[in-house]
Amino acid sequence: MDEAHRQIDQIDEAAKLAFANNDYFLQIFDTILAVSLAQPITSNKLQSKCLTFFHRSFYEKQIPLQQRQENCHKLLPLLNRFIINDENFIHINRLNYSLIQKSIEIFSSVYDLLFQHLISNPDVQLWNQITILKDFLIKNWNTSYPLLPTNPKSDINRSLGCKISIVQTFKKIIVTQLPPPPNIDPENDSDISIAKVPKNHPFLYNSSLNNQSHLLIDSLLNLLGGDSLLSTSFFAAIITNLMSIFRKRPNFISNKIMNFILAYESQFKSSSKFEKNNLKIQLIKRFNDRIDKILMSLLLNKGFIEKDPPLKSRFSNKLSFITEMQNKQKKRGILSIEEESDSEETPNKRRKIDPTFYYDESKVVKQENFRSLYKLTTDEDIEDISNISADNLNKLIIESISKVDANRLNYGLEIIISRYLDLYKRFEFRENKLKESEKAKRDEMAKKELEQKLKAASSSTSSATATNAAAVTAAAAISKPSNFIDDDYDPSAEKSEGKKHVIDEDDENFDDSDFDLDFDMKNEKYELPEPKSLDPKAKVKQVELLVDNLIKRSNDGKKWVRYLSRLATRGTNINDEIANYIRDQLFRVFKNNIKSHIDDLVEWLNEEYYTQFIVHRDSIDHVETSSYLKYTTLVLDYLIPFLEISDRTIFIRLLSELPYLDYSLISKLKSICLDPLRSKLGFQPILYLIMFRPPVFDTCIKVVEELYKDAINKNNEQLKNESENILKKYKPDSITNST
Repeated sequence: MDEAHRQIDQIDEAAKLAFANNDYFLQIFDTILAVSLAQPITSNKLQSKCLTFFHRSFYEKQIPLQQRQENCHKLLPLLNRFIINDENFIHINRLNYSLIQKSIEIFSSVYDLLFQHLISNPDVQLWNQITILKDFLIKNWNTSYPLLPTNPKSDINRSLGCKISIVQTFKKIIVTQLPPPPNIDPENDSDISIAKVPKNHPFLYNSSLNNQSHLLIDSLLNLLGGDSLLSTSFFAAIITNLMSIFRKRPNFISNKIMNFILAYESQFKSSSKFEKNNLKIQLIKRFNDRIDKILMSLLLNKGFIEKDPPLKSRFSNKLSFITEMQNKQKKRGILSIEEESDSEETPNKRRKIDPTFYYDESKVVKQENFRSLYKLTTDEDIEDISNISADNLNKLIIESISKVDANRLNYGLEIIISRYLDLYKRFEFRENKLKESEKAKRDEMAKKELEQKLKAASSSTSSATATNAAAVTAAAAISKPSNFIDDDYDPSAEKSEGKKHVIDEDDENFDDSDFDLDFDMKNEKYELPEPKSLDPKAKVKQVELLVDNLIKRSNDGKKWVRYLSRLATRGTNINDEIANYIRDQLFRVFKNNIKSHIDDLVEWLNEEYYTQFIVHRDSIDHVETSSYLKYTTLVLDYLIPFLEISDRTIFIRLLSELPYLDYSLISKLKSICLDPLRSKLGFQPILYLIMFRPPVFDTCIKVVEELYKDAINKNNEQLKNESENILKKYKPDSITNST
């Protein structure tokens, strides 16, 4: 702790010296930057001192421009480190909010300097870092970042410090990435813009930068002109920065900002439905109207719209209207009931449906307690129910649940479930981290013990005889852990030493009770015995285990279908028992959900057909007994009872991609055709086969004829009409013969 305080004091002293004498700035800048990057970002006090130094140097411009230009690119790793973090990480690690805000402000102050640096010193890697940082801010600027989210409507007016800093950054990006007006010299050093980029620049001469600036302008204006009521500080910050852009790049924003000022009406803005403070809402609307009024007065009095009389007339009319409205409000008073009804009646008529159910919709627990886990409302909505009896409380809960909207209830439960999962992951991460630290400690202790044993063994070796030395070495080897690797091991040395230390069986101290060898020690050659042969049943069992293991371990992939189908058809054709086992296992996996395995089924059955009817066509005796027909029949038997109208596409696809169809397979569609609710599902595949599978034309017509006759016998008009429509087109003679 004393070391940290000493380091903070040193940074303070160094910063004073750097600002007092700029000659020392570079050395001090590099040192403080290295310290900040070396320390964890959660060291809030130390990092606050470091970022304050950079903030004063670049954002407050307490050092000369040349030194800022020369050193700004060094800040990118530091800024990325502090800014690019998700809200969950920031919350769990308790990262100081002000550090993130200062980092964003520093980035806004150096963006144009970085751009100018890249013009003369192209560096793709540096530009990629800038782009990543810029894209992150664009993505998160109208969220709750860096705070944990609650709901979209409320989050717009939270994290205002960072939001305002991001808007300042947007202003700098827009001004830098748009060319200046024609009356300003592009070579002016005080105005850094894309106009200074040469046409042969490798990456900055790009129209996408111009487009990005226009999108940022539209994004700011869309938020201002949207339905949400923005807090006055945020509203004023956006207006101020837009006016700064209007001053520097009027040719790109003038029309847009004029239209916004004329269209803005605070009375049509809706606050979050969780905001119950009406006085606060009325004050925000009044202050925002005053800012709008100031803008109109500025444009009228400074002559910005003198050359457009119709526009000037519209501004004058609106200014008069706002002035009159404000005078009426002053007479009534801000808490007047009449004003409140006037100001809220119109917005309610125009207010869109708000899909937000709860104030706190965050799926991350803010604090690790039950209150934070289940809390979905504001603190003002929480009531003390500790004095209510258990019976009455149960009645209240049951009554509330019975009246609540089902979607609202389900969404609330989903939020709480997500918070549970978040807590579980946190605890699991901490537990794993604790286990890792404990394991590291145990490994360190084991390493020290091993070193002590080896040291003791080494010292005893020097004083013992050669025989005792060998015994000590053997004992040390036994005491080593199983994963110990001796770095001094040398096989060649071991061979040479082995020749010196030959066991002498004539030695009176020799004891051969521990040596039970099945080969002669004097014979240098040793051959491994032949492996034992497995009986056929054991072989089959072994293959079954391999197949089962492959299916279990590869259930999320597709390659295993190809492996097993080819193994069954080509790799095990000598042993039918193994091949049939593989086929049964394939079908067992598919039959649980045949609809989702159509691709796999087609691949497998095509492999069966290819092997049996193409490769081994001479060896097959009867088509009816082939494994292809057997398993295709099983697939249809399992699939057809569960088919629905929505499965028409996959069913037609299955039948169209099966390589071989005969009467026994096509006739299975009759059961669907006979079902009044699914008859279309049966006739459409038959019609498809008639039109696009000429080899099965006659078979399909035969099935339709049978259905037609059956319909006549049973007086089934629906079945008769469906069958008749097909026969009229493809075999009209059969209708004449039947009648």
